[in-house]
Amino acid sequence: MAKNNKSSGISARILLLLLIAFAVYSLYNQFNKPQEPEQREPAGILTMVELTDGDTGELSDGRTVRFLGIDTPERGQDFYFEATRMSSELCRGRAVRLEHDSRLTDKYGRELAYVFVDDTIMVNEVLVYAGMANVYIFPSDQKNMEYRRRLILAQIDARKAKRGIWSLPPPEPIEKSYLGNAHTFRFHRPGCRSLERTDKNRLLEYSSRDEFLDLGFSPCRNCKP
Repeated sequence: MAKNNKSSGISARILLLLLIAFAVYSLYNQFNKPQEPEQREPAGILTMVELTDGDTGELSDGRTVRFLGIDTPERGQDFYFEATRMSSELCRGRAVRLEHDSRLTDKYGRELAYVFVDDTIMVNEVLVYAGMANVYIFPSDQKNMEYRRRLILAQIDARKAKRGIWSLPPPEPIEKSYLGNAHTFRFHRPGCRSLERTDKNRLLEYSSRDEFLDLGFSPCRNCKP
């Protein structure tokens, strides 16, 4: 993604995006109310004191939390500032509730969690629905499949509406087909070096990126399909 150098009007854009996201998200939930997971992991109530980017924040007890199941634009990419501002508007200075999956921390020691404000609003899901994040699944996280399903459905809606990152053109060049690794939940361009040691018989092949995105697969960070 190209660097977003527009500095004027960002606050107004963030406020408008946030209002639209909440309005459409509320309507969306009226018609797509998921069943509650059979078991919800208890967690204490904490305050989000700072957002370091769109999907990472600092808690009042000093822990760093990485929003589970999503990935927001990095610094220098389009919608980085918008995603960070939206996360801040949603939960900075507010009480949050955390729910976990199979992995409690990532390799950097950050706590992995679904982050809720007002007890019921999942920040991870709102960011995806607003087009400020894409789904980023790790197959090992299978304890809470309902939340995974919600994130995928929110992404499908955001893509159809071309909100946020989905308003950008797809990366060039467009391939005739793409390969997906069901073990990693990533999809690739043919010939990507990440697939060199992968059993080719276990790969999925589709003619478009959209087919993989609808399944919750994420673009490979090496070949950037």
